[in-house]
Amino acid sequence: MTDLPAFHCPFPVAVRPDALEFDDRPNRWIDGCPVPTDPTARARIRSTHSGAFVACASPDGVPERLEWGGRWFLIGFTVDDWIESLTTVEEAVAVGCALQRVLETGADPAPADGLPFARHFAEMARDCRSFATDTQYSRFTAAYRAYHQGIPLEAAYRIAGRTVPLAEHVSLRNWLCGAPIVCVALEIYNDMEIPGHEHDHPATSALREAAGLLLGWANDICSLGKDIEDGGGANNLVAALMDHHGLDVAPATAEAVAVWNHTMGIVLRLRERVAAGAGPALERFLRDLDNTLANTIHWHANNPRYGDLPPMAVAAEPPAGPGPRHAAPLEAWWTRLTSVLDAAPAPAAQRAV
Repeated sequence: MTDLPAFHCPFPVAVRPDALEFDDRPNRWIDGCPVPTDPTARARIRSTHSGAFVACASPDGVPERLEWGGRWFLIGFTVDDWIESLTTVEEAVAVGCALQRVLETGADPAPADGLPFARHFAEMARDCRSFATDTQYSRFTAAYRAYHQGIPLEAAYRIAGRTVPLAEHVSLRNWLCGAPIVCVALEIYNDMEIPGHEHDHPATSALREAAGLLLGWANDICSLGKDIEDGGGANNLVAALMDHHGLDVAPATAEAVAVWNHTMGIVLRLRERVAAGAGPALERFLRDLDNTLANTIHWHANNPRYGDLPPMAVAAEPPAGPGPRHAAPLEAWWTRLTSVLDAAPAPAAQRAV
């Protein structure tokens, strides 16, 4: 892969001096998980510095909860890699149903489920339930429900050797990138529940969706090589652009960065709208979302899980020149996001009506 265009992100990278300390307990915890059995795959998960990433994203978060966030990231990688090894859609359905049942009932997974990581997943869920508010945990399980409902569809494409079409990519990637779960976790780390009228406001929902896809697309751009090696990549933006337009890897990756940059412009407009009426919890969420977006490029670029990557530059200013040239199927999505800027008042204004 050749050098990439710069990613537009105006937020500074948050640096926390003690960030690496938040890796220790999650790494020891995941060492007790029986999968992956391959030493290289296990080392790849342990080397992600997920705890440090969480700590930098939420620098004022409760330490116990940040440590939980590091464990949640690691079990997420474990589950993700396991799912990519499945060979039938029926297996994918069974995994999603079993894990969602654990989240919603608090029950230990049944032995018949046959999931070697199930005990660790259940422990992660119980710990979350112990300190999240009822509303936060409901949001957490709802975000996971979307993830689990997307697993079989992605598996169907992967098993058939097909790439998700660009027109369908946005919805499925939003379910499966884990970003909706990240957004709930940012609330939980800080012990600050966003009121429902702010959380569910159309502009806030659009912001979470757009920013979440930025996180997913950063992962797509950085993980294409890993996905191909591991037999995944069916729902990868770069792969969708390659398939849709017959592009080679390098121009498709450059186009994916252009899609990121255009979407970042929309995120900034949505963020401004949401911030205008934000209460304390939503203000904290916005700040930590800024941190998450700023850190994601740096974190991916220095993450052994994704192999050797070309230099990845970040620019505070938007790029000059034309935007994406091959992303017409995404136009309807961009239009839907921006429509709330004109149609919806700021969250606090709605509350006052």
